[in-house]
Amino acid sequence: MGINGGQGSVTSPPLVGVAHKIEVSPTELSFGLVFIGSSRERKLTVKNQGVTTVALTVSTSEPYSIASNGSFTLASGQSQDVM
Repeated sequence: MGINGGQGSVTSPPLVGVAHKIEVSPTELSFGLVFIGSSRERKLTVKNQGVTTVALTVSTSEPYSIASNGSFTLASGQSQDVM
């Protein structure tokens, strides 16, 4: 039958773009010395470098927590800060 019902070939140009490509910066968060009973926030930026809209949830485990914006949807090229 061939590619695309016989209408395509293996020499057709490749698809351009990446459907899902997420960039996170910084790649490492340093909280330094934090005393018991106190807290320290750091910002993480998540950017959609792909060509499709994606729904994301950022999570962590104790003793860390997500202070704001843990679930969101990003269109291509959009970014979101997470605290």
